[in-house]
Amino acid sequence: MPRVKGETQLLHRTFVLSIGAKGIFGLVELIGALLSFLISPAQIHAFAVWATAKELQEDPNAVVAQFILHLGTSVNIHETHYVAIYLALHGLVKVILVWAVLREKHWAYPWMMIALLAFIVTQIVQLFGGFSLGLFLLTAFDIFILWLTFKEWRLHRSRVAEK
Repeated sequence: MPRVKGETQLLHRTFVLSIGAKGIFGLVELIGALLSFLISPAQIHAFAVWATAKELQEDPNAVVAQFILHLGTSVNIHETHYVAIYLALHGLVKVILVWAVLREKHWAYPWMMIALLAFIVTQIVQLFGGFSLGLFLLTAFDIFILWLTFKEWRLHRSRVAEK
């Protein structure tokens, strides 16, 4: 991305860092999707039993250990595949759009804003189903990135128009 001068420099740097973080999160989602396809529910259950065995021996009522064990035993193959497909699509969209925006592909800015709006709407619906601080913060971050993307898109359009 070219250097930006003047009052927009801070916004541009913030945009590049924020969008870069989105790209890294997208890569993590792709890795998570791959792991969700490769690791079976039986392996997850075995890991949960192994990870909590010592703690539950010392204190059979340990809340965190009981929670981890419950999560490990409640996983099924359909949920695992659903999570894998969701993470793969979500991560792939992010990685492709972040790559294209950082390469200043004009078509990518509107698509990034559409994708962010879709993520935001989905997350807001999930928040109404049950509040989660993490999801709330992610939604706020996505709204911030949407605003930055819009500002950057306008800046990009004005630079293209000047040429």
